[in-house]
Amino acid sequence: MDDLTTWSLLVGTVAPLVIAVAQRPRWSNTARSVISILFCAVAGLGTAYLDGSLVMGKPLTFSAVIHSVLAIFLAAQVTYRNVWKPTGVARAIEQATSPSDSALAR
Repeated sequence: MDDLTTWSLLVGTVAPLVIAVAQRPRWSNTARSVISILFCAVAGLGTAYLDGSLVMGKPLTFSAVIHSVLAIFLAAQVTYRNVWKPTGVARAIEQATSPSDSALAR
């Protein structure tokens, strides 16, 4: 396993917690999925950049970006379904970072 894969899997493991900060419990499943996919795409691009895969002067290949995005997305899905969702951590973060309904009515 190379460094890009390792970093991508680590980012994907904590991604559901970061995504939970942005998401709101009242959003539709479609909106929640779009936010998750966009986060994984941006995180994959950033991880590939920080790994040096997108540095000027190197041959520009997007295979590293695709690899990173997919690894982050898969790790995020697996850890969300098997760790963060059953323990309630992701939901607790969502609720703690979401404005209450009474605050929205003002």
